[in-house]
Amino acid sequence: MPKPESLSHADAAVLCDGVLTSWHFLRNLGQVQSGDRVLVLGGSGSLGSAAVQIAAAMGADVSATCSARNADLVASLGATRVIDYTSEDALRPGAGYDVIFDTVGVASFSAAKPALAEAGRYLCPVLTMGRLPAILLSSLVGRKRALFAAAGLEKPQRLRAMLSEILTRIDQGRLSPVMDRIYPLSDLVEAHAYVEAGHKRGNVVVM
Repeated sequence: MPKPESLSHADAAVLCDGVLTSWHFLRNLGQVQSGDRVLVLGGSGSLGSAAVQIAAAMGADVSATCSARNADLVASLGATRVIDYTSEDALRPGAGYDVIFDTVGVASFSAAKPALAEAGRYLCPVLTMGRLPAILLSSLVGRKRALFAAAGLEKPQRLRAMLSEILTRIDQGRLSPVMDRIYPLSDLVEAHAYVEAGHKRGNVVVM
């Protein structure tokens, strides 16, 4: 797809990662509706910062976890409740979330299940051998579901359609990629070290 003139190269570079993945999981898999209660685990990362904005724009009541230093950022993105994961358990039984989007794979379906509503959906883009049985079993037993479908395996025309919707939201001012740092290619090692330290906010781009 052609890059819109209004979009910087850095912002365009991250659309097919956290933004597109979060859009796919929340809209296509989670089928988030206005009024749904959504919990985003990892609200300040690449996927999480996009997910909070996307869910809020869909009319959901959004809660999100992050560290205390990122609370203001996550609240500004549209989270009505910000949970400091170092001092509070976001997955309390009976919380009644319609969708739990575990952007970083910190939980499991069994851990998230008590916090889901009766027909709640647990979404996680981090597919492991431990999560695969939960995905299969939940499709057969009960109403709560663990769901996974890789955005990168979608057909090109479907990906273009999703990106077109994302660009529309960006033009409307309802979605904006969160940029932490932009590194030149010569600083690739430094960029990787910064990301692996686990303290980035939103996206890191190497150009």
